[in-house]
Amino acid sequence: MCFRSLVLGTLLAGLTALVLSKADLRRLESFQMKHARALLRGEACEIIGDTYKHKTNDWVRARLNLPTVQSTLRVSRLRWLQKIGQHTHDNIPMLAALTSQFPFESEPQLNASGFPVDKCNPWLRQFWDDIVALFAKPRHDTKLPPECWNKGWSLIASTCFGCAIVDCLLSCTGDVAEGDVSIVRVVESHVCHKITESGEECGKSYDSAKGLHLRHSKQHAAFPAATDIVISNQCPWCLAIFSSKAGAQQHVRKAMKTDICPKSGSVQGVSAYGVVSLITPTSFKCKICGQNCSDLGCFYQHLKGHVDWQPHSKDEQLSNEPLEDLTLTQLAARKLV
Repeated sequence: MCFRSLVLGTLLAGLTALVLSKADLRRLESFQMKHARALLRGEACEIIGDTYKHKTNDWVRARLNLPTVQSTLRVSRLRWLQKIGQHTHDNIPMLAALTSQFPFESEPQLNASGFPVDKCNPWLRQFWDDIVALFAKPRHDTKLPPECWNKGWSLIASTCFGCAIVDCLLSCTGDVAEGDVSIVRVVESHVCHKITESGEECGKSYDSAKGLHLRHSKQHAAFPAATDIVISNQCPWCLAIFSSKAGAQQHVRKAMKTDICPKSGSVQGVSAYGVVSLITPTSFKCKICGQNCSDLGCFYQHLKGHVDWQPHSKDEQLSNEPLEDLTLTQLAARKLV
């Protein structure tokens, strides 16, 4: 109860009047499930052999009697709409904003029968979808008579809508088809396709890409290019020095995606942290072929020979562009204006 009132009450405050997208609902549901699992203190996980298996979100919600975010917001909107229908004279501006046609709108919000059109405003569409979901629920006490459906939008002022039970929509089961969200963790299989010494494919599968990379590095001596080529806090191609080895690796990863080494021609030894010094590796032995090199420069040339990739600098990229396509800022940077 404390979790509902203090955490979820603050999380969902004011969202009844908003039109939320599916992405917004996913974020809200993800937040709710993250803290709901923490509230169970390990009950949402079971040990099978040597591995941990997460129980489904539906199980967690049922264990805590916690409806989905979509169900909670839908019930709040329907209760709000019931109060509006009971006091229509006090809510004329609200109803006018929902159903009237403004001068800048080309089509009315309601058709001749009083039902919302396909291109009605999102607030009216959301309210109408809530009404349809309420009376589409297979419960005898929420069955709507045909004469009420014929009223269209004006049925919100009818007694059958005012007496409808909206609590039946509180569901602990997520349904993506109705816009509800069920954040269920899908385990993706990562299979190793490396060829072993016997000439056969390895075929071992892992639940994460990290496990597959570890398999490549330990069993098949195949390392990621950025991790293998960068052996210090310096880029082997542009010779820019970074504050750490991880920073140099990240620099090379980004460069390999764009084929552009952005720090080419930059001042060595200067970074965002100020002046940094080169961290010289203790060994110049190649991890791929085992060859020993005499110095760091020779080591860089040897390592780059294992990678069929040659980046370009920003200046080389600009030189390949036609002058008529360059902006005034780019022309000024190249000292052409």
